[in-house]
Amino acid sequence: MDERTPQEEHPDEDVIGYEQAASVLGVKLSTLYAWVSRKSVPHYRISGRCVRFSRRALSQWLEARAVQPNTHTSS
Repeated sequence: MDERTPQEEHPDEDVIGYEQAASVLGVKLSTLYAWVSRKSVPHYRISGRCVRFSRRALSQWLEARAVQPNTHTSS
């Protein structure tokens, strides 16, 4: 049986917990809990209540939601 953690299986990813993930995203912990419950944010469910996040996946998820500035000027 393989006893490796997700970080050992994917050494190029920085696997983090709730508090660090909330900090990366700039949101309250309660907001992150709600997003995980709704499956709105990428995460790993290791077991029942054990959830981990990839710092890289969170950064990509956040970047994909960036609103581009309006380049049109009103005359």
